[in-house]
Amino acid sequence: MSDRLQAETAELSLLYPYQWAGMNSDQRLAIADTPPELLGKLGAGDDQRRTVALLYLDPNRPETPLRSPVTTAVSER
Repeated sequence: MSDRLQAETAELSLLYPYQWAGMNSDQRLAIADTPPELLGKLGAGDDQRRTVALLYLDPNRPETPLRSPVTTAVSER
């Protein structure tokens, strides 16, 4: 999941600068202004637990080979 999101980072940063991108465990991609809005778009569906990868789309982000820009979170409803 986070590998696919990370692979699309450069293109998404150009299309949606300074926005949040996220992908859930069903590979559903969403873009939003804030993390709470993004989590609402991705939704948890019928599952009680959902893993979501979040990424801030900064077109001027310096490359940092030691850290991934993708954050994975588990939400519980």
